[in-house]
Amino acid sequence: MIAEAHSTVTDLRPGDRVSYGGEGSGHGETILAGRNLVARIPDTVDFEHACFATLGSIAMNAVRIAGIGLGDVVAVIGQGLVGQLISQLAKLQGGVVVPIDLKPERVELAQSLGAERGRCKDSQMAVVRIASSSQPPPSPMGRAARRCNFAATVGASSWSAPWR
Repeated sequence: MIAEAHSTVTDLRPGDRVSYGGEGSGHGETILAGRNLVARIPDTVDFEHACFATLGSIAMNAVRIAGIGLGDVVAVIGQGLVGQLISQLAKLQGGVVVPIDLKPERVELAQSLGAERGRCKDSQMAVVRIASSSQPPPSPMGRAARRCNFAATVGASSWSAPWR
């Protein structure tokens, strides 16, 4: 909820329900945020659902950056919460989703939600890597990325892959 608003912010008032989408201080009780990092929560949406707005926007941005189109094969490496969202959005965008994760139950969940199962041989492919504190081994990512026309990293991280 908005506690105070700067005089230049004219569309939000104290008491308005908002969702915050910035990095670093999103879990504090009170934060100072720029206007472009908050979005009004509609009255029909409760806080329990609104808290997913930032994660949804991260996933949507990944799909947008990758430029996924009808029939594109999309390997989503990492099937945690954001990876699951990316897999579903890529499928809705017309992509053929190949979920990849070290935990089989995550891959099974993605498949139960519409992701495909199979190998990517000669088809076009986009690789979307999701940043996390635990980095996946670079060799499988590099092998997958070599066949890609496009690769995207989502989040604040470095990606080192053998491109040759």
